[in-house]
Amino acid sequence: MLMHAQGELMRMIGEGSLDIASDLTPRKNAVNRSKQLYTHTGGSKSLARRRDEESCQQGRDVSRGEVWMMTHKKVDGSYIHEDAQAICEKIMDIEQRDESSRLLSQNDSLAQVLGEEHPGRVRGMGFGAIPSRLFGRNSQQTGGGAQAQET
Repeated sequence: MLMHAQGELMRMIGEGSLDIASDLTPRKNAVNRSKQLYTHTGGSKSLARRRDEESCQQGRDVSRGEVWMMTHKKVDGSYIHEDAQAICEKIMDIEQRDESSRLLSQNDSLAQVLGEEHPGRVRGMGFGAIPSRLFGRNSQQTGGGAQAQET
């Protein structure tokens, strides 16, 4: 009986009708989703596109903090969860106290609330944004920001 089950299993793998990797993928995805700290309501629209559209609509540059707040609210304006509400309140407080925290830098309102960026990534700017392009070549230094270089 065991030999028959083994034979059947081998036949299914050989035919390609049993794909062990694809059977494990949904479970792996569920585990990865459970590790996410901050879910969002952004849908399939990229953060870069959302930021650009909002900037055009408002006639000014929209900060990373504002984009984060937009993507963590429901359609009715309520926050998606209590953690998102607490973070949004901190972002608003920082931006109200210090207008310069709205400017794109390594120490803007979003960075102050969520902490240091992961190496090679920039939150709230969409795919392809890298620190050296946005913040300058010395972006690996802590506490910095975009600084104009004199020539």
